[in-house]
Amino acid sequence: MEFKMKRYLDIEESKFELYYEKLLRIAKMEKNDAISEIDEFLYNLKQQGVFDDYDDEFDDVDDEIGEEITIEEFIKIVKDEISKAKRKLKNKYLDFYLFEEVKKRSDYIKDYIDEKSHETSEENITKLNKIKGDADFIISEYNYRVSSEIIDNLVNREIFTISSVRSILNELEGAETKLNDVNRFTDNLKSLSKQIKERCCKYRAFKKLKDAEIQEKMGNEKKAIKLKLEAQSLFEQDWEEIFKNREYYNLEKENER
Repeated sequence: MEFKMKRYLDIEESKFELYYEKLLRIAKMEKNDAISEIDEFLYNLKQQGVFDDYDDEFDDVDDEIGEEITIEEFIKIVKDEISKAKRKLKNKYLDFYLFEEVKKRSDYIKDYIDEKSHETSEENITKLNKIKGDADFIISEYNYRVSSEIIDNLVNREIFTISSVRSILNELEGAETKLNDVNRFTDNLKSLSKQIKERCCKYRAFKKLKDAEIQEKMGNEKKAIKLKLEAQSLFEQDWEEIFKNREYYNLEKENER
């Protein structure tokens, strides 16, 4: 039996189960460990010839307007490529490599217009600007969808260690940067982002508060008070570092609500 993949691959059932299990394990790893595993996973897929039949939608992105390709030919090629990319995006197909190719085309068109608009017809400049506008829409939509998904996933990402906190904050910063780049960091996403940061601020402090609870149960009231003060101090330190302000609150009282 073969699994008919929607995009371009046919995978035998036995191999599919192996790939599926591998991806499940990777999904539970910390980011740095996952990167290493993904690298090995993709290398093994390539060695097995899984990608041999990949239908690349883009011609050589090094194609440039010049002696070998006229501006009219370039416009036709890139217009077709962008149309294919828009169709895939409409079908919710998010491909990092496809996005990178679109971005390269957009950057090249911008540089070409900046440098050679004086020797290019107004009609062709108009066409190039239209293509670039479509490419920039794809870039914006891609960044929005991927970054929104990252933030949604981070809301409930478990925190096991300080390394987990750093990993979450690094991913969140990357997502925020991309959303700001395309001016699509919505109020809802900002609210989720704040929620994620607050959870990270509380990680070290909550460990102290748990220790304080244990001391209270043991009757060590002075030790419990000391631990609670240390928890608040850690919370305020981490808040200032993450939020860059002092708008923190009394963690113990907030936790009692």
